[in-house]
Amino acid sequence: MSLSGIRKGLKKRGFNVKRKIKTNFVSKDNKAERYAWTKKYRNYTLIDWRQWVISDETRVNMWGTDGNSSFYWSDGDNTLLPHQMEPHV
Repeated sequence: MSLSGIRKGLKKRGFNVKRKIKTNFVSKDNKAERYAWTKKYRNYTLIDWRQWVISDETRVNMWGTDGNSSFYWSDGDNTLLPHQMEPHV
């Protein structure tokens, strides 16, 4: 059976291709460090926060993608399973 035949069979049975949901990967240690950081700075005032410089390291592509999109087959159920997510740091 060919790849296109498999695709047609899946579509015929009600499956659709969807892009994987990107989720932030937070390890157990990193989660504990984040929690400790929030406890340490939870009582900061607006004046205290003005002494900080916080930058966003987000990268945005204006023209197309990097070509590393991931997809999965779905039968329409809205429950996200581990294979439907793409963890990234």
